[in-house]
Formats: sequence, structure tokens, C-alpha cells
Amino acid sequence: MIEKTPILLITYRRSVNLEDILSKLLNFGFKFIYVYSNCWNNNSIHKKEVEISRKIIEDLEKKFNKKFFLNFSNIHLSVDKSITSAINWFFTNVEYGIILEDDIKISLMSMEFISSALDFYKNSNDIASITSFTEYPFNKYIETIRPRYSFMFHSWGWGTWRKVWDKFDHLEDCNYEIKKDHELFKYNSSLANSFQRILLKCKQRKIITWDYQFQNFCFINDLKNLMPTMPLVENLGI
Repeated sequence: MIEKTPILLITYRRSVNLEDILSKLLNFGFKFIYVYSNCWNNNSIHKKEVEISRKIIEDLEKKFNKKFFLNFSNIHLSVDKSITSAINWFFTNVEYGIILEDDIKISLMSMEFISSALDFYKNSNDIASITSFTEYPFNKYIETIRPRYSFMFHSWGWGTWRKVWDKFDHLEDCNYEIKKDHELFKYNSSLANSFQRILLKCKQRKIITWDYQFQNFCFINDLKNLMPTMPLVENLGI
């Protein structure tokens, strides 16, 4: 299944994990690897760091004799616009796929989980995403990984379909207003008010992101997310 699943790696100037994650993807058997690299801003240090990252990508192509689908942007975009632009580009080329950022520690199990679920649930109309992370505490001794439904969205190694992504625009006004009668909110006004304050900060550009808006998109459209019963990835915090 993995060899047929397209995957997008979004990078900027964090090169420390880049060779490891790309090498793993190649060794796992991914054949359709898309790589988006955001351009540097006016900072000369950032420029050097982006150039290092891009050289790692090109060197790995030679080492593995493998051509990636590359999008090396020549315009610097803010984090929300760079990630959504990368995913937009990805879904102009594929119908479904896995999406990673360069600060995630992946495993074969995490990639197989997303890949298999993307295929299994491809005809579902109530699933927004498949993620390999869960908010449940890590438990190394669980022998069987089972999927579960959740209202919550996690972007630490996830996948979706073009049919879902094409309906989402993180700058659209509706994605900044909560659905007050959603099951999570209608009996918990404190949670509703807290999330609405977060969305307001996003709209005011005090928080520069896209994933809170996608979370709200799920709430508005009564979409669920599928995740494992234990985390299969780790955010390295770099």
C-alpha cells in the first residue's frame, strides 16, 4: 500500500532531521515523494539554512538514484500560507496522500497506519483526516494498534483526500466562527469561549497558523478524524 501512496514533506530551514526522514521514506518504499521548500526571508542566516536543507534533498536524490517531485519556492511565505500553499500544490497533483513536516520522527507503523486508512475510508464522507498522533498518553506495551474516531485534528503526521482539502480555505471567514451547537460546545460554554478566543487571535494574526482553522472546519462540517489508540509519531520540537 505504501508504494502507491503519495506523500508530501514540507520543509523550511530545519535540516537536522531532514536526511533521516527522507531516507526513511525511501527505505519504507514510497515511490511518489513530493517535497516543498519555503524560501528564506531577508535574514542571511535563514538563507544559508534553507540552502543547506535544499542541498540535502538534492544529494539524497543522487544517493538513492531517485527523483522527488520538488517545489523550491522563490517567495518567502508566512508559516500558515507556506503550509497551505504546499498542500494546495500537492493536491493539484494527487487525489489523496500523507502530509509531514520536517520536525516529525516517523516509523514504518505510522506510515502504514495512515496509508491503509486513507484507502479504507476513501469513500467515506464524514472523515476529514487520518492522523498517526493521538492525545492519549504514550504506552509502549500496547500490542494491537486500533483506530478510533475523534472530533480532534492533529497535524503531526496526517493524511487526507483532495475532496476534503478542496473545501477548506484557512482565510475564509466561516472558519473563524465556532459552531455553538457542536456536541463539544453546547454543554461546555467555557470550552466554546476558549476556542473562539483562539480563532479570534488567528484572524487578528496574533497566532499565525492554519490548523486551528482546519480543526474548526471539522467542527462546522461535522467531520471526524481517525487516529490510533497510541501515538505512532513524535514531534521533535526543533
